[in-house]
Amino acid sequence: MRSKTIHLHPDIADKNFIPVSRRELIKTIITQSGERRSNKLHPQLDQPTIKQFRTLIEVLQTIYHARYHRYYLSLKTAYRPFNPDKDVITKRSWSNVEKQCLQKKLFSEMSALLQKANYEELDEDQINQALNNEMTRGLSIGVELDDYQQVLIYARGRGLIKTQQRYWQSLFLNNREVEIPIYRRLNMMFRFRGVIELEVLLKNKRMSRLNLWLYLRRHQRLIQDTNSDDYIFLRQFRDIPCTDLEMLFPNSTLRFTLLDKIKLTATGGAGTVGGVMALLSKLTLAIKPFTLIIALLGFGSVLGRQVKNILYQ
Repeated sequence: MRSKTIHLHPDIADKNFIPVSRRELIKTIITQSGERRSNKLHPQLDQPTIKQFRTLIEVLQTIYHARYHRYYLSLKTAYRPFNPDKDVITKRSWSNVEKQCLQKKLFSEMSALLQKANYEELDEDQINQALNNEMTRGLSIGVELDDYQQVLIYARGRGLIKTQQRYWQSLFLNNREVEIPIYRRLNMMFRFRGVIELEVLLKNKRMSRLNLWLYLRRHQRLIQDTNSDDYIFLRQFRDIPCTDLEMLFPNSTLRFTLLDKIKLTATGGAGTVGGVMALLSKLTLAIKPFTLIIALLGFGSVLGRQVKNILYQ
């Protein structure tokens, strides 16, 4: 199934977001005010009035810039212990209690800031619905939300994207035009759980020992290289299909469908059976040890090639 981006539709669901620049908005206000007053009773705005209006706008901008700059410095201070890309050196260390307070403050203030920027939060039900849907390209991706201590996802701007896709019903010969809903802008903020915290959570869920060991082993490989459980990650995306949300998580894994499993089993099994039969035929003629070693090496090569095909398909 192939997909080609054609063009984006206008926003279809936003009520708060105004997709107009500040300069264009000011120009429109002045122009429309002049048009409404272009008669004898209400003459057109004169230049001194327009100049005073622009001065008022500049003062308001300065006030808002100063206010949000202070807000920005507060966010930087709260984010300092969790920043994975530190560009300053500090000798200060934070206790676990201090980190918990700063993390709570950081998530709370980021949530308030994004809401003021007309972003809408995706609640748990919306996230789970997006994760359970099949991707636009027919892939099945799995995400374990238990890996995360806290996740915050905000989106702004809904739209539609037109794509051309091929389906097996037409033997992949004809394209069919479909419309896929997208997020124009999407912000993610998350922190991984520590291994000990995750182990306690999974034990409370009564996970079996084998599955618990496999789960923790995978989680350790995910975070061991960069101590990711000490960091809070901020990510921003644009024009993301709503059904591809799981691709944005760093712990997403590809899940095989039933058709994929049948295909891999058939191809891998046929090659393995052929290798076994060839090995048995050579073992029956193996009078010398050298011939036996060659047969075993040939079988190992066939088996390794089939396993590689399964892993990389």
